[in-house]
Amino acid sequence: MINRRKSLALLSVLTVSLQSCSSPPIDISYLIDRSGSSENDKHFQESRHKVCEAIIAKLERGDKFGLVPVTGEIPLLENLQSANPTIVRKQCHQPVKTSKPGTLSCPAFLIAKKQFEEPSSGTPVLISQVQVNETEKPCPEIWRSTAELVFKRGGSVLILNSTNGGGNNFRPELEAAFAGLPVQYSHENPAITVNKLIEETRRRAEVKNAK
Repeated sequence: MINRRKSLALLSVLTVSLQSCSSPPIDISYLIDRSGSSENDKHFQESRHKVCEAIIAKLERGDKFGLVPVTGEIPLLENLQSANPTIVRKQCHQPVKTSKPGTLSCPAFLIAKKQFEEPSSGTPVLISQVQVNETEKPCPEIWRSTAELVFKRGGSVLILNSTNGGGNNFRPELEAAFAGLPVQYSHENPAITVNKLIEETRRRAEVKNAK
């Protein structure tokens, strides 16, 4: 009986130790430009590949992931799923067929917002890698409300590669919409930026959970 109690006590200690060692989960929504213009941009394709691999390298047990393709069509709403590296890599590199030209960022941000509105214990991370919002009117209210939701839940927002020769207004439009919010921007070394962003988000979640 005494040995059984000791075993149960030891098991309890081990369980608590394992829980304390595990990192807090994060929920990643990755808005990825798959428009015709981006598919014809070799440099952007290489950057997109690096970002995807950087995300995969930082995934841990309990994380969730969702990829939102940004094209000239409105994407379907899909909830965030358990982040399986093999599936995430397949999603990143899977060809997207679209018959409509353009790059619609607004419906993509709306989908990310709906994903983060679902009940979850994970800290949200929004990564947008969209070159330019072609054939689309700016939607500052949608961009801002999505970012505000992420920050309200202690998360992070990263805007990558948001400029190119065909759309120099997109970055300033985003900056105006996000004015006053701690949104991060990066055009160089996107993989390093993604690594740091995810690490910082986890650390903040750890501090929050420790209180």
